[in-house]
Amino acid sequence: MRILSFNLWDAPLVSKQRTTRIQAFCELLRTNRRGDGQPRWHVVALQELFLPDSRLAVEQAATAGGLVHMRHFVSGTAMPHGGHGCGCSILSVYPITASIFHRYQVNGFPENLHHWDFQAGKGVGLCRLDGGQDGYGQLDMYVTHLIGEYSEGPK
Repeated sequence: MRILSFNLWDAPLVSKQRTTRIQAFCELLRTNRRGDGQPRWHVVALQELFLPDSRLAVEQAATAGGLVHMRHFVSGTAMPHGGHGCGCSILSVYPITASIFHRYQVNGFPENLHHWDFQAGKGVGLCRLDGGQDGYGQLDMYVTHLIGEYSEGPK
């Protein structure tokens, strides 16, 4: 089984070349099938997939690449430009039979708007996958995005 974990850095206003990066990643997802017909990745765990247009593009590309089962975990509050939630998602070739999300109690400070940790409502998501078609049985796949360590530089 091959698993990819990737931070898309899909934060509006601060992410440089956000649209170009999302488009390039979507092209990778669309071409997820190798020459032998097998998927390059069976499961993809994403962090910082915040914006609705990005989420839609990723969903369409993932479906085209055979990752037809997906779960986007939503928590937190609304962010600029329509962003919402913790940004964590799981894409899978295997059916998702159950999912749950646990929001972390420590999530940054609401007054630090430019950090977005508090607004995102970070936590850990779990998807239970049915990998029986490939002999894996029930699989638990977790995705998380932790709080960044913000500093003013070396001390």
